[in-house]
Amino acid sequence: MNNINNSVNRFSSIKELNQYVISGLIDSCKQQNPHLILSGGRSPLPIYSILGKILDRSSNPIIVPSDERRVPISNDLSNEGMIKKYFINLEEKNYISLHDLSAKSLLNKINEYELSLLGFGTDGHFASIFPNMENLENALHDTESLVRVDSGFPDVPRISLTLGELSKAKKTLLLATSKNKLDLILAKRSNFALLPIDYLIKSVENIEILTLNFD
Repeated sequence: MNNINNSVNRFSSIKELNQYVISGLIDSCKQQNPHLILSGGRSPLPIYSILGKILDRSSNPIIVPSDERRVPISNDLSNEGMIKKYFINLEEKNYISLHDLSAKSLLNKINEYELSLLGFGTDGHFASIFPNMENLENALHDTESLVRVDSGFPDVPRISLTLGELSKAKKTLLLATSKNKLDLILAKRSNFALLPIDYLIKSVENIEILTLNFD
């Protein structure tokens, strides 16, 4: 957790922050066959609503959700379904579905992701890696790309990218758009009290924590 403040990028408004993320994702899609990790949740929705109208098949991204609830994608709780609602110009070939039985083998073929956009909760979870879940050690330390999760809020079973898979991103943008979330990740904790989000910040390379000026 050393020098975490060096990774914090503060913006004067949420509009400015969102535009920064949109520009980063557009730049990533200028690469050949870029792979992107996109988070669910509410924080990135304004980003997706704009970006989804800009990206089309010519940009040819491969989008991987950071995690997914094990519900039909037509269900409002589905991250995959939510992302697809916004990215209206893309096709099925532009996604790797975590529901797919071949998802693990497809992910194993990815050497790196151009960009990963993640959020986190005030309990310290990211993707669907929660502080008190039974297989937390597997999610944080396994070499496997995926982990099945049987807890969380809402209380539905999930599947999540592991920390190892998320670490394949060349750059990670972490949204910390509330003061509570920023305070959480800046707080000093002993090694015995580390939260999942602490492991993410310690482990992934080239992470940028995006937040606002709360002064």
